[in-house]
Amino acid sequence: MKSSTTASSKRRLLSVATLLLLLTTRCAWGETISEAQWLQLKELRGIFSGNTSGTPTAYIFFDPNCPYSAKLNTNGFGLPGVNSQRVMWIPVAYLRPTSASKAAALLRSGTYEAIIQNYRNFNYAKYTGSIEGVTPTAEETRAIDASIAAWTAMSSSPGTPMIVYRDKLGALQVQLGLPSEQAHDTERTMGAYEQ
Repeated sequence: MKSSTTASSKRRLLSVATLLLLLTTRCAWGETISEAQWLQLKELRGIFSGNTSGTPTAYIFFDPNCPYSAKLNTNGFGLPGVNSQRVMWIPVAYLRPTSASKAAALLRSGTYEAIIQNYRNFNYAKYTGSIEGVTPTAEETRAIDASIAAWTAMSSSPGTPMIVYRDKLGALQVQLGLPSEQAHDTERTMGAYEQ
């Protein structure tokens, strides 16, 4: 029980720090990862969008309750040179107490349509996706924990959305956050500019 409480506390602290960082910077930035980390992504559990066969061309770490992930899902990547033919969406459940149950519901459905539905009626005022959560199984909890471990290891400041892809030159890249214009629009939607 203690390790569950500790993990929950770490997730909450990480979510607050990440949210503050994204709100104050209002921008996206990139980092690089190793080939070994890229290969590790294949071991994670997620939901595919696009072509149903072949190796993913990009991986997106997201939280079901993340307003920036909602905007990315609605508006697309906005990253030149990112091939979106086969993308794996990987839930990392850290922002809200309901994030883990919603991530488990998405993993259980296994369909990209469930992610679309979750973000279609996103509540920006409360940072809440619209999908109903479920009680995670032990397997779903292990999958989400493995995704969180990989996600935090791939960035000096993990946040969502985080897109991992190979660029036109073949270099592995980590894009954290939204393109600046999308981030600005999201903050306006959330009322970040209201005094």
